[in-house]
Amino acid sequence: MNNEITLRGYDIFVEAHLAGLVESILGRHGFDALTDGEGNIVGVDFYDDDMREDEELYVALIPFLREGSYMEFCDELGNLWRWVFSGGDCHRITPIELWRHPNAPPSPGLDVMDELDRYLLAA
Repeated sequence: MNNEITLRGYDIFVEAHLAGLVESILGRHGFDALTDGEGNIVGVDFYDDDMREDEELYVALIPFLREGSYMEFCDELGNLWRWVFSGGDCHRITPIELWRHPNAPPSPGLDVMDELDRYLLAA
């Protein structure tokens, strides 16, 4: 089984005065830091050919990331997971699967919980 993993999304933030150190850590693990106009790290790009989960990297980033930051990944089978940084730790989490009622209309762009609330209120 091939275990190709891709970086799918992120929500991270590192203040500019720490950006150089964090960029160095990211670079050693195949990531480029994306910065805003003020030098704060606001995202990452993956440039290595062999993406792999690297808990050592995530643990090294803990002191620098804003509470609630995350990096989201997807494998070639469509499995999703995130590394979430909170409480001075990092945790690997997976999404909760919700089944849509067959009569519920699709609502692109809405949060799943908002959509579920709207459907239940209409019933």
